[in-house]
Amino acid sequence: AEAAANAEADKKAKEDIETMNLADNLAFQSEKMIKDSADKFTEEEKNSVTELVATLRKSISEKDIEQVKSNLELLQNKSNELAVKMYATTEQP
Repeated sequence: AEAAANAEADKKAKEDIETMNLADNLAFQSEKMIKDSADKFTEEEKNSVTELVATLRKSISEKDIEQVKSNLELLQNKSNELAVKMYATTEQP
């Protein structure tokens, strides 16, 4: 029973690390998208992403996994929304 509990704890720790890495990577990619395509977004959109990135990074540094998951989802949604907009404006002739 103890081995099973340890295995479960190890699995959760691994998942938490993967979530943290995913969050950190998304923060980097989101900042890069805003910087590389600044002309495609409004100031409000850029500020929104910047704030979400800062909030996500804060939760990562505090190792608050539930907050990381929540902030990760918010940033994913916003980044996806802006990526769709960016590609839509890029493909205009």
